[in-house]
Amino acid sequence: MGLFSKGEPKLEDFGDILTPTEAIEPILGRAVRGALLEWLGEIFAAAQLAAVGVKPRPRALLARPPGLGKIGRASRKAKV
Repeated sequence: MGLFSKGEPKLEDFGDILTPTEAIEPILGRAVRGALLEWLGEIFAAAQLAAVGVKPRPRALLARPPGLGKIGRASRKAKV
């Protein structure tokens, strides 16, 4: 017997499934979440950075295969 004795695993076997409207925030991998939070931290600290002569990075490059939510993620963050 394998890990899933009833056949192929389903998404529900791994946890709760939420629709985008139910999720509090997007689900991101650790590296992506860290990079995104670091970039947003720079944007929110723009005044402090300017005080020491540093500009925050004005943009981020989201590079992934099609269908992984790059446009949706970018448009949500653009509304911040």
